[in-house]
Amino acid sequence: MKLAAAIIGAIGVLVLLAVGGWFLYWKLFASSTTRTAQIYQTQYGAQSAYIEQVDNIIPQIANLQTTMVAPSTPKSEISALRSQVTTLTTQACGLVGEITNQPSNIASWSNLNCR
Repeated sequence: MKLAAAIIGAIGVLVLLAVGGWFLYWKLFASSTTRTAQIYQTQYGAQSAYIEQVDNIIPQIANLQTTMVAPSTPKSEISALRSQVTTLTTQACGLVGEITNQPSNIASWSNLNCR
């Protein structure tokens, strides 16, 4: 009888160790997977946001530059327009530096405008 109880007890301990080990493994694996997914989404989200911001700024700069050379633009406004172009260019170049895989339009623009 004692031997049967010892065998049943040993089997019970093995079952508990197996189930506990399995639970711990999946708990650790799931949190690692979740962290990896969160990092990927954050990185992807940040890159997408940077690209979108630069894509929005480039046409603004082009419009300001067009306005600067338009004959109808008063000479008194050119200094303010130039300042806006400089500010937006600096902002865009800072964002371009954060983009790890630049789309061709952004890469071309940054090669001409960011130094």
